[in-house]
Amino acid sequence: MAEIITNFPELLELPVEGDPSFRPTGVTGFAKEFRGDIYSSRGRFGNGTNFWDIGAESMKTNNFVSGLSGVQITYAGRLEAEEGYFRGDITGATGTFTSGIAVGTSPNWFKVDSNGNIWSGNATLAGAQSNTFAVTNTGALYCTSATISGATITTPILTGIQSGSEIAIQGWTHDLVFSVTDADTVAWASGTITLMNDDTYSVDAGNTGNMAAETYIYLDIGTSITVLQKTTTKTTAIGSGKIMVAICENATGEAEFMVFSSSEANYDGAKIRTNSITANEIGANVITATEIFAGTITATEITGSTLSAIYADLGTITAGSISVVSGANTIGLTPGGANAIFSGTTGNPEFKVTPAGALTATSATITGGTITGGSIDIESAGTHYLTVDTAGVTVIRFHPSATSNFVTSSNVSMLMGGSPTSYFTPDEATTDITRLSITRNKTSGTVTSDLVIINDTSSTAGGFEANTVRITSAVKSTGVGLLITKTGNTPAVKITQGGDDDVMQFIQNGEGFGLRIDQDSTGALAAISTDNTNAGPGIQIGAWGNGAHLQLTGDPTVSSPADGEIWFDGTNLKMRKGATTYNINMTAV
Repeated sequence: MAEIITNFPELLELPVEGDPSFRPTGVTGFAKEFRGDIYSSRGRFGNGTNFWDIGAESMKTNNFVSGLSGVQITYAGRLEAEEGYFRGDITGATGTFTSGIAVGTSPNWFKVDSNGNIWSGNATLAGAQSNTFAVTNTGALYCTSATISGATITTPILTGIQSGSEIAIQGWTHDLVFSVTDADTVAWASGTITLMNDDTYSVDAGNTGNMAAETYIYLDIGTSITVLQKTTTKTTAIGSGKIMVAICENATGEAEFMVFSSSEANYDGAKIRTNSITANEIGANVITATEIFAGTITATEITGSTLSAIYADLGTITAGSISVVSGANTIGLTPGGANAIFSGTTGNPEFKVTPAGALTATSATITGGTITGGSIDIESAGTHYLTVDTAGVTVIRFHPSATSNFVTSSNVSMLMGGSPTSYFTPDEATTDITRLSITRNKTSGTVTSDLVIINDTSSTAGGFEANTVRITSAVKSTGVGLLITKTGNTPAVKITQGGDDDVMQFIQNGEGFGLRIDQDSTGALAAISTDNTNAGPGIQIGAWGNGAHLQLTGDPTVSSPADGEIWFDGTNLKMRKGATTYNINMTAV
């Protein structure tokens, strides 16, 4: 019988005889195998490498590190191990699995990870979400199929509805066409109903028969997948495996119908609430002339103070006036007002036409046409600048000032085929103003166009005897008839003669010079230079009166004469030939 030892020293180890390698120096153990109860606060059982450390509070392996390795069982009943195999059920009031739970072997297991995710049938959570079954720690369920009985699903999102799914919960479209046969019959042509999950049902043509009450047209796949059903009981047309397609009813004149998932409808006007149809309920291009009976829309049916847009062939408008206002501007038509047509600042239009046809405008561009009758007056701040009077008094009259006119004769023709009967003459003896001024003030680029062009292209078999340009001064004055002032390196006057007459002809009927050239330049160029390539003389001077052909005045002293120069120094007539100056023979007559 085993001996009970009740009093022995506290030992860290209790070596067994026959195992000298385990016996510490100076420690003796039991002489033989001990059987019975041992009372101690701590002990080790095993060999020098692997052993259990047993104490009053726990029992653990020598390699135990919490959360990392080994096994520990505490006095309070807490077990910590790397893994475990339980042949029976696991029960407990409380507990925590910090690294998850696995039932079975991957991938055919039930797995709960340390984050609280659950899955089955796959090695990983992501794989299970895509292919088998999973529930995430946020409550999201993933499965390939499910049967839920007696459950309530709040705000679900259903995607990927498979073929064969309940038709009553799906969206659907169709191409069925409904039409009225008579006052109590509605018919439909054959067509196809297509569900959200792409299931289709080919429906045969049919009709309601003679209706006596509101009739519901519906698809019931439990009865037929090709023939639409009809009933006068609304609840019969709805439910599992059913889709209500249309509501029809007999009426006076023609039957009514409303088709779901379609814009087709035929209503009695009495069923439309007064003022319930506005522009929001009418789609673009829905109502056309075909739907409007001729003569049914009159002024009584159209009312309102504003009209946002209109498109119509209006014909004759009988309104008293039309005004279009935009900000501070108005354009209007008022046949009975002071201005029949006007546009511009509201109350003070810049453009206006009176009922009599008088036009007022700040500016105008007239590209063609003929103005007949009446007159045209260009005026600003009381000053009239141009008047065209076609009544026979003044055809054209220029007004440099309010009291000065250029033309006052009864008929003046300008830039026309006939000859003018009057020229521009001042209408007052005291007028002293410039009659015609043409100014060009180009400040950049190159001037390539002529400032004034006078082009006479007349062609007549009777010859041409008129002057192209004539300048006449009827009074003696200290001024010149034609003054040309020019700067630059080109001629001030260039005349090209293409005929057989003189290039330039001067006729002097007075006491002055026929031609006078004053050369005030300090340069060395000649006052007159001729370049003659013809057989005739370069200069021909004719004298048929008592005057001389040529008079040399000034008595110049030519310090550096050039070859060919002739001059009179007041005593001798000289001529330069080459490098020598000669006196021309002065023989007295």
